[in-house]
Amino acid sequence: MKDYTKLLALIDDIKRISAECTENERQFVYKMIEDVLKSTLNGSKEKAEGSTGQETSPVKIGRGRPRKGESEIEVQKSKRGRKKKLLAESEVADFVISGKPNMDNIRGFLETTALSEYAVRSLFGIGEENVVKLYKTLGTDKKTKAQMNVVLLNCLAGAIISGRFVADLKQVREECRDFNVYDNNFTNNVKRHSEQVQFVSKNIVELTEAGRNELAQLVRVLTNEQGSSQPGA
Repeated sequence: MKDYTKLLALIDDIKRISAECTENERQFVYKMIEDVLKSTLNGSKEKAEGSTGQETSPVKIGRGRPRKGESEIEVQKSKRGRKKKLLAESEVADFVISGKPNMDNIRGFLETTALSEYAVRSLFGIGEENVVKLYKTLGTDKKTKAQMNVVLLNCLAGAIISGRFVADLKQVREECRDFNVYDNNFTNNVKRHSEQVQFVSKNIVELTEAGRNELAQLVRVLTNEQGSSQPGA
């Protein structure tokens, strides 16, 4: 009989995390768990049907089938030769929504970019449980640029919550629609900006160093901030 101790422990962890989430976050977690379970079960079925008796590595979440010896979390070269880490979507999605909003999560970003905390707080209302977007403009009248600005700002919100500059493109699309800047070229537009953002799963992106620098400039534009200006400065 198989030992299900680890599975039971994992279920307890899921229950604990779920209890700490809001209803919207809880539904998002459930959807991610459902997707991963379906992917895992389908992969197990294919392995059982086509097994040759050799042990294979877990299937990574990404485009195409994994090559022999690839693991679920691996480092591989992109088309331009840069290395990037592909993470399981469930891990990244859970990371995005875990934790509570805290300006200390972006303290290093503020220091390296010489941004003031006041500038960020003028764009986001930061409560104990959530981050509310206060900005009413995207700082440009160009649709493609506006779309990327929404990506940057959502990554900043993600960092305030989790410490990582990550964003869910599903939420980004909805915000683009709210600003009336969404179109069918959205995904291709994001992919063209690979120097600023990298895909860590199908719908999760993370800012590169260049992306974080561009984000800092966007914050300055939206707040008319030069350096560290703030009330009393």
